[in-house]
Order: sequence, then C-alpha cells, then structure tokens
Amino acid sequence: MSTPLERDSPLERDSHSVADSSAAKKELRSRLRQQRRARTPESLRELESQLTAHLLDVIGDLPPGDIAVYISMPGEPPTGELRAQLKKRGFRPLIPRVHGANLQWAADTPATEWDTNAFGTQEPTNEFVEDQEGALANCVAVVVPAHAVDPHGMRLGQGMGLYDRALEFTRTADPRPLLISLTFESEYLNNVPHDLHDIPVDVSVTESTVRWFNTPD
Repeated sequence: MSTPLERDSPLERDSHSVADSSAAKKELRSRLRQQRRARTPESLRELESQLTAHLLDVIGDLPPGDIAVYISMPGEPPTGELRAQLKKRGFRPLIPRVHGANLQWAADTPATEWDTNAFGTQEPTNEFVEDQEGALANCVAVVVPAHAVDPHGMRLGQGMGLYDRALEFTRTADPRPLLISLTFESEYLNNVPHDLHDIPVDVSVTESTVRWFNTPD
C-alpha cells in the first residue's frame, strides 16, 4: 500500500504561479506515478468495489444516459467493475480513443473491438460517436482520469491536455455534464498546481469518500 503524500500548508498552497506550474506538475506527477507503480493487482482489486460503490452513489439521481468513462491503466483506480455496473443501471458508457491531439468516443458494448494505443491504454477501434464536444455534451456525467485532486476541484492529469481540450465547452455549457474525478484517497491533496486552461471537476471520488465541490444545474 502506498504512503500518502505530504499535504501542503495554506501558505504553500498559494505559492504556485503560472510560471512554475509546469515544473510543479511534472514533479508531482512523477511522485504519484511512482506510488501507483508500487500498488499490487491484489490491493487494487480490494479497492475497486469501494471506488465503484462511491461513484454509483454520486450518479444515483442522474437520469439514464451516456456517461463518459475510460479504461484504467495499470496502477490507476480500476474502472472495469464500474463500466459493468453502469450498463446494469441503464447508462451507456462512452470510451475515449486518442485521435491526434483530441479524443474520439465510442460506446462500450459487447460488439466493441479493442486495441492498445501508443500510451499502453486499451481503446475502442470501431463504433465511433461524435468527436469531443459533440459526444460529451450529451453525457449526463464524465468520469475524468486524474493523478490527484484538491479542495478546489483542480486535477492533475497525464500532461497531454486531452481532457482539458475535450471539456473546454463545459465552461459555458448549460446544462453540462457532471465532472467526476477518480483517485485514491492518498491522492487528495491540499493543492494541485494548475493553469488557467485547466478544467476543475465537480466531485472527487476515492475509495474512502465522496467530496463535492460544485453541483451543476
């Protein structure tokens, strides 16, 4: 089991600037990836049901519809059980596929074909729905991958900006999907370095609890 990262003090929380955020993100991302690599498949399986149960509680009042989720990478909070449970509850999971600098989306069905991309992640190869905003605007929720999240809903992603570009429309959309981050409890930090283009999430889900930052209309 990994050890929680040291949390920043309030003064340290305000010390990050746009100028140094890139270096701070890189350093934090490296530490978090190291911790995730130390997790065993057995420990991840033990946490999966707790993560899934908390996330299902979050979406319990949402109407059936599309929910964007993703295929978890090794060491990430597992999403296999979550995808299965979403289908049982009448939701249609949409899975991303990297397409250049953007994402495409495909429904997760028994007929979906899969491949491994250059980042080592499984992605669908057929049944594409609309790109970017077209698919996500019709979702009732988007489960966003993250290495960490803070009390302002700021998340640390993989560093490629794929989800920030995909979710840019949520700044002005009305209504908009509920944005949910999925991390381990040790990755809930007092501060996550961020830039102006970073999109905050509405709610954080870990194996221990659910934290709401914003409730979209």
